[in-house]
Amino acid sequence: MDIHIFDRHDHPIRSISFTPSEKEIFSEFTVTRKDLEASDGILTLRFNVPIINIQGFWTPEMFSPAIKHEWVISFNSATQRNFPYMAMLSTDQKNAVTVALTCLYDDVNFLVKMNQEACCYMYEIKIAVTEETEPFDFCYSICRKIWHELLNDYRKLVIPDFKPDFARAAFLPVYCTWYAAHAALTLDYLDSSAEIAARLGFRTFIVDDGWCFDEMKRVSPKTIGNWYHDIGNWTYSEKKLPDFKKHIAYAQSLGLRYLLWTAPFFLGTSSKEFHQYETNPEALIQIAGDSHAIIDPAYPPLAQSTKQKLIDLVRDLKLDGLKIDFLDYIPQDVHKPRGRICRHYFDELIGGIRSLKPDALIEFRQHYATPSMLEYGTQFRAGDVPFDFNENINRLSQIRIVLGDHIPCHADPIYFNEHELPKNVARHMIAALAGVPMFSMDLRTLSDEQSKIVKFWLDFYMEHLETFAHGHWTVMYNYNSPSWLTVENASEKIAILLEADKLDKAFGSFHGSCIALNMSDDPITGIPDAKAFSYAGEPSGSAAETGCMIQFKR
Repeated sequence: MDIHIFDRHDHPIRSISFTPSEKEIFSEFTVTRKDLEASDGILTLRFNVPIINIQGFWTPEMFSPAIKHEWVISFNSATQRNFPYMAMLSTDQKNAVTVALTCLYDDVNFLVKMNQEACCYMYEIKIAVTEETEPFDFCYSICRKIWHELLNDYRKLVIPDFKPDFARAAFLPVYCTWYAAHAALTLDYLDSSAEIAARLGFRTFIVDDGWCFDEMKRVSPKTIGNWYHDIGNWTYSEKKLPDFKKHIAYAQSLGLRYLLWTAPFFLGTSSKEFHQYETNPEALIQIAGDSHAIIDPAYPPLAQSTKQKLIDLVRDLKLDGLKIDFLDYIPQDVHKPRGRICRHYFDELIGGIRSLKPDALIEFRQHYATPSMLEYGTQFRAGDVPFDFNENINRLSQIRIVLGDHIPCHADPIYFNEHELPKNVARHMIAALAGVPMFSMDLRTLSDEQSKIVKFWLDFYMEHLETFAHGHWTVMYNYNSPSWLTVENASEKIAILLEADKLDKAFGSFHGSCIALNMSDDPITGIPDAKAFSYAGEPSGSAAETGCMIQFKR
């Protein structure tokens, strides 16, 4: 195949010919220092891929593979969002063609167009070249592995020295206030929620958005459009939470680690800081409607000020860490690259927090749950999916395949209608076990049955924590969604089944203690000497219905 390299002005730099082999994981060539110097700031790679045995694709921008052909596929990456990687796959879930770059921190644009006449996909990949851009590798694979197993090989190329070593605290269950209360926060709600959360077995308590402004409100079609108008000073509302420091200390005395939500690059249009900088085109990237602006990390006065406020927040309130949201809203743009600037920002922000508290917990969200961010975050959360246990496990599956084993992948907080069926409450809990369970119902209003279900699955998670946290995970897709996930060590294997008839495939030749968690609509039956348990952990014979568990030995 031929790959052509061009500069910013579309003048050719050079062409490379090589023949990929199915026997190689990746066929590679290096974009050299000389290529970078000739680029004039933007380097373009162009090549064609024949459409042979391709029926789907996946990019880091997606939450699951798409089993279809698109006329145009496009996504951007930089330190703060995604990474430069695209897989094309066949219907057997094996790799057809994977294309990747090793320049994690630079702004990159993938543009892939179908050429029906030539029966191929035409790739155009643009890379922003800055003074910090290093020579990098272009990686191409036609190896017939399961498509997402190649991500393990890719991580070894881009972060070869990374060794997962996350504190136990990052794997412990989390209670979050977001869906339960939004910004309608009171000290009574926070105190009572902390008490119940600790009793149920949660060990981290996150107060989400709403702590830093006076307004009491819930998310609704009326309020969402102007939601962030009053954020940016990163001090707590003394009107809403007058004894907040006392409350934080109380929650910590219950054995809870305490985190606050923050959005470093958001600046509300009602804030003092916004009025100070709103006419400065260097300070703000854009204004999102009437609600908030996006701070440009390339403008030191404002970026440094915000960064210091967050570090001071951890120190002054004696927090155990931060939930850091919306980092991915900084554009990834080859014409105005900020990927390297963001990396320096994260170095200073996370470094400043860790200088105060070396074991601080740092929660990141889905689009920056990437190899480039493993050095900064301690937990990586699925994107927002209230009411939707199927999408929660879809998103957790993606974080698992991207980041690999021994990583604290956190579920989006579980939230359901107060009258939800017990079997579906259990399915929410089972889906969350594909990561670290997180919950966001008002704990004061849970029914006895719901509390019992939640407590059972949290206890189950803690009983098997060593396996969940440090076992080997496997995800198997059926077309565009997970069919099953397993986690195993030498003595036990736990399977989360979205298709009950895939039990034998999920456990394969494993010998030892087997536990199947049933998310499907069909029962699991016919296993000799099996013991089944109900939604809330009560013995229920030898058949596991929806939302139930079955144990057996092989």
